[in-house]
Amino acid sequence: MYMFQVVTQFISVQSIKNVASSGIQAVIITIIVLFVFLKNLRASLVVGTLIPISAMFTFFLLTTQGITLNMISLMGLSLAVGSLVDNGVVTLDNIFDHIQINKEPADVAAVRGTNEVILPMMASTATSVCVFLPIILFEGITKEVFKSIAFSMMFALSASIIVAMLWVPMASSLFLDVKKISDNAEKADRFNAFRDKYKELVAKVLGNSWKMVIGIVIAFVVVVFGIGKTVKTTFFPTIDDNQYSVVATLATGLDLDVSKDIANKMESVVKADPATKDINVLASKDAAVINVDVKKDTMKAMNRVREKLKDLPNVTLAVSPQKAGGRSSQKDYSFQIEGDDPQELNRIANAIMADMKSQSWFKDVKSSTEGGYPQAKLEVDRVKAESYGITVTDITQMLFMTASGSANPIDVTQSTETLDVVLELEKNQKNSLNKIMDLEIKTNKGTYVRLGDIATMQYEESASTISTENGTRIVTIGANLDSSKGFNDAAAFIQQSFKKTNPAEGYKIGVAGQAKNQSEMGGQIMKDLLLAIVLIYTVLAVQLESFILPLMIMTTLPLSMIGVILGLAITRVQLSMFVMIGILMLFGMAVNNAIVMLDFVAGLRKKGWTIHDALVEACGSRLRPILMTTLTTVLGWLPMVFSSKGSSGYYQGMAIAVMFGLSFCTVLTLFFTPVLYSLVEERKERKQKEKEEKRRQGKEEERKGYTK
Repeated sequence: MYMFQVVTQFISVQSIKNVASSGIQAVIITIIVLFVFLKNLRASLVVGTLIPISAMFTFFLLTTQGITLNMISLMGLSLAVGSLVDNGVVTLDNIFDHIQINKEPADVAAVRGTNEVILPMMASTATSVCVFLPIILFEGITKEVFKSIAFSMMFALSASIIVAMLWVPMASSLFLDVKKISDNAEKADRFNAFRDKYKELVAKVLGNSWKMVIGIVIAFVVVVFGIGKTVKTTFFPTIDDNQYSVVATLATGLDLDVSKDIANKMESVVKADPATKDINVLASKDAAVINVDVKKDTMKAMNRVREKLKDLPNVTLAVSPQKAGGRSSQKDYSFQIEGDDPQELNRIANAIMADMKSQSWFKDVKSSTEGGYPQAKLEVDRVKAESYGITVTDITQMLFMTASGSANPIDVTQSTETLDVVLELEKNQKNSLNKIMDLEIKTNKGTYVRLGDIATMQYEESASTISTENGTRIVTIGANLDSSKGFNDAAAFIQQSFKKTNPAEGYKIGVAGQAKNQSEMGGQIMKDLLLAIVLIYTVLAVQLESFILPLMIMTTLPLSMIGVILGLAITRVQLSMFVMIGILMLFGMAVNNAIVMLDFVAGLRKKGWTIHDALVEACGSRLRPILMTTLTTVLGWLPMVFSSKGSSGYYQGMAIAVMFGLSFCTVLTLFFTPVLYSLVEERKERKQKEKEEKRRQGKEEERKGYTK
C-alpha cells in the first residue's frame, strides 16, 4: 500500500471549493483573453461556452469509468480549462479571417473556416491525449496517483474538439455580427503592425539560421546543466498550510507515567510558542503526536519548537510541515545500509549519522535501530568473583530472583502457619542502576560481597527493529530537510559520507522511503514519456505525411525544459512527482502550435510559394491563434500557481512546469521551428536540384552521344 494513496482518496468540502474556484477563475481569464484579441464579445462568448459544454460531456464520460465528482477529478478538469478552448480559438480565428479578408457571409465562412483546420486540430488534440494513455494503460505508481486526472483531461480534450467542430461553426453562423467583424478588421491596425514587425523579425532570423541554432543549444546547456543543478528535488511537495506536526517516538521500556510527563513537556513548549493557534495531542506510552495550527511563518515556528525540544531525554523527535496526503511522520529523505555484520552496520550508520547531525540542514535524524528497549549490560570480573567462590551462575540467579521475584520462595513460619515469601526489589529500585549494584551476594565463606565490587554495569539501547531484505540485514536512516536543500543534495552528501567510513566489502547503500518512491516513479514516468513520444511522433507523421517534419517539431520537447527549469528556479519550487507529471503534460501540448503552423506552410508550398515566403506568411497568419491558445492555456493555469494553500497547493509545481515550459515552447515555435524547417527543406531542395541537374546532364550527354 503506497502512502500516497491517501492523496487519491482524500476528499474535503473545502478542497473541492478551492478547486472549483480555481476552475471558475480560469474560465473568466480565458474569456477576457479572447475578448482582448478578438474585440468581439459575441465571439468570445461563443468560444467561452465550449468550457461548460465540454465539462458536461466530461462528467458523463467519467461516470462510465466509475469516477465520481471529487477533488481529484475536478482538479483534472480545472487543469484542462485553458486547453478546452484551444480548438475553438483556432476554428473561430480562421472563421474571422474568412469574414474579414475574404468578405464571406457568416454561414459560408463558418463552413470553410472549420473545414480548413479540422485535420490539424484533430492531430493536436491526439498528441495531447497521447501523453495520458500510458498512465491509464499500465499499472504503477503514476496510475495510483493520477488516474482520475488523466481520465478527466483525456475526456475533456476529446469533448472539446467535438464541440469545436460542431458548436463553434453553428454558433458563429447564427450569432456573429459580420458587419461589426468587418469593421473591426479596419480598426485592428495595432495588431497588424505588431504582426508585420514579427514577420520582419522572422525573415531576419531565417537569414541567420545557424546563429539561432547555436544560441538555443548554448541556452539549453547553461540552463539545464547549470541552473538545473540549483533546483531542489523532493517526492511530495511541501506546502505552507499553516500546519505542522511534532512526532515524538518514546523509548520503549518506559512506563506510562514517564511517557505522559514527556508528552506534557512537549505540549507546554508548543503552546508557549507565539505562532501557535491551536493544537491537537495524541499520546501513548510509545509515541506522542502534536498537530499544530499556526498563525503564520510555519517554518520559523517549527525551528523554534525543534530547538527547544532537541534535548528532551528518551525521545526521538521529528518536526515536519504538512505534506501531500496529510501530516506524516515519514522522513523527507531516507536511505538504507545493507550488510551481514550487525556491528559493522551500526558502525557505518553511526558514522554517517554523526556527519548528518553536523549539518544544520539535516533535521530529525533517526536510525531504525534507535528507540529499542534500554537494557543493562553486566560485566563480571571473573578473577575477583572466583576469589570469593562466586560463579556467574550465582550472580544470574540472584539478579533474577531479586529483580523479578520469580525465583524459589523462602519458607517462613509464623505461629502454626508456613508462608512462601518471595524476595523482590521495590519498583523504584529496579530502574536504578546504583540500587542494583548495591545488592549483596553470599560468598562460599558465609560472608557477603557487594555486586558492584566484582562487576560493572551500564545501560545500552537495543535495536528497535532487526530488518532484512532478500536475506541481508539492513539499517534504515531518515531525516527531514530544510527548505534550502533537496533530494539531490542529501544523496550526494550521504554517498560521500558512506565512502569516508571505508565500508567492508559487500556493504552498500541505497535509497529508501520517499527517495525510493521517487526513484520508482521517475522510472515509471520515463517509460510513460518514451511511449508518449512514440505515439506523438506517429500522429505527427500521419498528419504531416512526413518522417522528417515530426522530428523537427519534436525538438521543441527537450528544449522546452529550458522554460521548466527557469520557472522552478525563479519560483523556488522543488522538483516533485507533480512537476514530473506536469512535464509529461507539457510534452503533449508543446507540439500543438507547430502542427497548425506547419500545416499552413504545407498548404502555401502546394500553391507554389518558396520556403522562405511560405514560412514568413504562415508565421504571420498563425500568430494570433498561437498567441491566443498559449495565453488561454497559460493564464488558465495561473490560479493554480497561486493556490499554495490546502490540497490545491500540491499542483502548484505542475502548473509552473506547464506555464513556463509552454511559454518558452511558444517562443521556439514562433522562431526556432521555422529555422529548422528552412534548414531541412532547403537542404532537401538543394539535393533535389542536384539530382535533377545530374539527371539533366546525363540526358544531355546521352543526347550528344546519340547525335555523334
